[in-house]
Amino acid sequence: MTIAGLQGGIGRNGGRRVRKGILMAAIWAAAVLAESPWSDEGGNPWHIAELQILLARCGFSCGLVDNRVGPKTRAAWVDYLRSRGFNETVPALSELRRDSRSLWFSHLLKSEDFESIGPVFEKWEEAARQPAMPYASLLESLADRYGASERFLQERNPALVWQTLGPGDRVWVPQRGPVQLKAPLTRLEIDTASFRLRGYATNEQLVLSMPCSIARRSEKVPAGDLFVANLADRPTYTFNPALFPDHPRAREIGRVLILPPGPNNPVGLYWIGLSRAGYGIHGTPHPDTVGSRESGGCFRLTNYDVRELSRHVRIGMPVTVREPPDRQGENR
Repeated sequence: MTIAGLQGGIGRNGGRRVRKGILMAAIWAAAVLAESPWSDEGGNPWHIAELQILLARCGFSCGLVDNRVGPKTRAAWVDYLRSRGFNETVPALSELRRDSRSLWFSHLLKSEDFESIGPVFEKWEEAARQPAMPYASLLESLADRYGASERFLQERNPALVWQTLGPGDRVWVPQRGPVQLKAPLTRLEIDTASFRLRGYATNEQLVLSMPCSIARRSEKVPAGDLFVANLADRPTYTFNPALFPDHPRAREIGRVLILPPGPNNPVGLYWIGLSRAGYGIHGTPHPDTVGSRESGGCFRLTNYDVRELSRHVRIGMPVTVREPPDRQGENR
């Protein structure tokens, strides 16, 4: 995590505010290095996962609960420290652990848990003829529903044979919700340097942070001041090959396709449309890849995170997209 990435959101303009952001970012980074929250002397094998759950409940998502310390988890922790003004780990952990709600839930499988599972068609021409783009397996379904990685659910339930599960069986899952923000969200900012979407309250307090993917090519990033233009639950996806002239697969398809809704739709389970035509914040069928340069231009969150974000945004909410580092200084 770079200092530039940490300072995002302290202030949009003004050298004084930028200098303050750099100073505070250095303090928070030093705190993270000085004291690690990731070690657990009690021998709890799920210690990291439980911190990820607690962070998510405060609005600071690691993407997926996976019981591993990676860059997305570290970024969530640093943003949490920054939001609360902590420069030491111990008091920050103490505040997190004031949440006495259970961190785990024993999910009782019912017949409806299997209704969202079906065949997944690799070719979009075939998928376009289907009524929906469902989950491929029960494991994928529960991981997506509870915001965890598939590997972690397998680790958390080592005795289960997933292919044989049916109604009446139980699966341990993380209990990430409900999320309680410190204050209502009033604006969003997308930090293209650190691959984070951040939300701020009226007093510029940081109250939400999630990993997001940005465009592979920096010229496709819609930098500037935008706003939320529309919202859609379970959206369809219109594939227009004319928008991808250099892609061999687009040339092969050669016609407009409308892909049906579902978790394996290219834009996932929710669409937050932006005021720049064709751009939005949306989910993805590939949650493990979130937090990188991977999209055609939109901003990808996990399905869990984008649905959580949808609870806090409104049409007209300002969205600032920061200039990618390799485009800063250009005359635009």
